[in-house]
This record gives sequence, structure tokens and C-alpha cells, in this order.
Amino acid sequence: MYINKTTIDLKHTRQLLDQGKRVIIFLRHSERPEICTNDKDFGKHLGLTKNGIAMARKAGAILKGFEDVDFFASPMERCRLTASHFAKGMDLENTKVKDSAEIGVEGFYMQDSYKLQALMKQHGYMEFMQDYLNQGSAPHLNPIKSATQETINWMQSASKAQLSIFVSHDIFITAFATALGIRSYNGNDWIGFLHAAVLSYEPSINQWSAYTCVPVLDEHHTPATFSQ
Repeated sequence: MYINKTTIDLKHTRQLLDQGKRVIIFLRHSERPEICTNDKDFGKHLGLTKNGIAMARKAGAILKGFEDVDFFASPMERCRLTASHFAKGMDLENTKVKDSAEIGVEGFYMQDSYKLQALMKQHGYMEFMQDYLNQGSAPHLNPIKSATQETINWMQSASKAQLSIFVSHDIFITAFATALGIRSYNGNDWIGFLHAAVLSYEPSINQWSAYTCVPVLDEHHTPATFSQ
């Protein structure tokens, strides 16, 4: 896989599609209300804020007119809603979003979400994640490189359309991007809402390329923080 460390946006992603490339977007959900630190289900039933809905529709509108697309979402409400509103922004009102545990808390990266949350709370969420990203392993998480390869293999297999959008969570997408070497993260330079990792496939040379992606480059130059 070719690693491109230049961050692209959704307009550039649309150009990849227009060139006939197959594209996978591994997308963080849109803005949600704050998760209670005592919520053992990671805010499973939290939806999106009004701003989060608007953000998802605005991002989807950048890809408006493209119809060969599949949507997959971690089975948490904020991810399902992000996929749904992104699709509406694309003028795809009746798009079915496929629940995908593979990119959720029961997916390729986590072993035991309840034990993991207790340990993260004890050690500090960002401190724990930084160790995992730097060292490649941590208690109750699968090794970052093998989990990332499993995620890639599954997405490539599950994806049937030219464009496939997988809506997930910050910790998985930061792990994914870190393992591939696209970019690194810390608590003051974290993945923002609707930021993504993008894989594109060029059939003429049989090669996948990897990028990080934000909705619009000039609107997303300020780093996000882990507290989001």
C-alpha cells in the first residue's frame, strides 16, 4: 500500500472517484453530546447535536450526485445517524445503513470493552491511548498492526460499491491511521468529528493508497483535542 502523508479533503476524494478509483472512507461520526464518564456503553444511545446533523449533511453534499455508494456504521446511534445524514446530504434519501459490529466496540481492535473502559478511566483516557498508539499493544486491545490489517481486509471484502463509507469512532480511526503510518496523534492534535482515513484503489496498477481526510481543508486547519 502506498502511504500518502498529505491530508486531503472530500473534494479531493470526489476527484479520486471521478478518476474511476474505488474509494473507502473510514469516517469518525459527527458531533455528539458529551459522554458521561460513568457510561459503561460509551454513549451507545447518544445521538447527534443539531450542529452534528448539519455538519454531516454539509459534508455529504460535497459528494452529491454520486450514487454508487454503500454505508456501514458501528452499531451506536451517533454512527448510524451520521451515515444517514451524510447520505441525505448526498441526496440519497433511501440509503440503507448496514450495522457493522466489526468497526464498533465489539470489532477488530477491542477484546473486552467494559474492562478496557475501567482501565482507561484508571490510567487516563489519553495516556492509555497514547501508549497504545506508540507501543502498538495494550491490555484488552488487540495488537494495532494486526487489528488494522483485519479491518482493511474486512472493509475491502464488505465493500461492493465504488464508494464505501464506514462510520466509526475516534480511537479506531486513530489506531488505523497510526498503524499505517499516515500520521500520528496526541491529545492536542486528535482526530476531529467527520475526519477520516481514506483508501483508494487504482485498478490499472493494482495498488491501494492511504490518506488522512477532512471535510474541507481550509475549514479544518485547527487541530482537534481528545476532549471532543
